[in-house]
Amino acid sequence: MSTTRSRHSHTTIRGSIPSKKSTRRMVHYLGLLQRAYIYLLEYDPLVLHYEEHPFSISYRSGKQIAQYTPDFRVVWKHQRPRLVTCRPRITDLELAAFTAAQLWGQQHDHDVALITEETLSCHPGPPLESRNACRSFVCADSTTHL
Repeated sequence: MSTTRSRHSHTTIRGSIPSKKSTRRMVHYLGLLQRAYIYLLEYDPLVLHYEEHPFSISYRSGKQIAQYTPDFRVVWKHQRPRLVTCRPRITDLELAAFTAAQLWGQQHDHDVALITEETLSCHPGPPLESRNACRSFVCADSTTHL
């Protein structure tokens, strides 16, 4: 696991995790939130497979064409595929991209999910920073897996 300095002077943790469900042998992550979500995917029996940064979606933002690349595309046993973005919080700029992803999902039979620290913190188990092996968790107010 390595650390880097981002443009905003925050330390970012980068690394990779061996995977049995990814289309690649090693799954790369940027930050603890993505790492925790990867562990959830690896140990969730309803996840068939997943891929990181599967493709980019072009959308219009004002007069410019912008690109949105989801963090993951997850294929489930009994649900529609899902595009997933992991962010501590969503900014106004990212909101336009997330809206574009939702429109794309409607047209291509995919669900779209935003995973935040709050989303993962509603699950029982060890704190986000210390999750080394996770299993499938479902929020009390949710009927689907993350």
